[in-house]
Amino acid sequence: MLAAEAPKITDWMQAWGSVVGLVMSTFAVIFTGLLFRHEIRVRREEQRDGEAAQARLIVGRMINWKPSGANAYGELVGRSGNWLDLASEEL
Repeated sequence: MLAAEAPKITDWMQAWGSVVGLVMSTFAVIFTGLLFRHEIRVRREEQRDGEAAQARLIVGRMINWKPSGANAYGELVGRSGNWLDLASEEL
């Protein structure tokens, strides 16, 4: 069925507005996905940094050394733990 009259300029403006809106919405979805991936990567890096910082808090302390014989081999008695736990212990 044919239209009764030819499309007017307002019809063309509405059509092009819809097309431009579709393109801009597509760009917005892509940008949002990329931003989401970036935030996930930053969060994982922060988590790894936090785990590494926690691992750096673990220290060891030699409690006793018992040499055996004329060589340098012997028995080493030590303890590992959090820095604050070891610092508060009696020597």
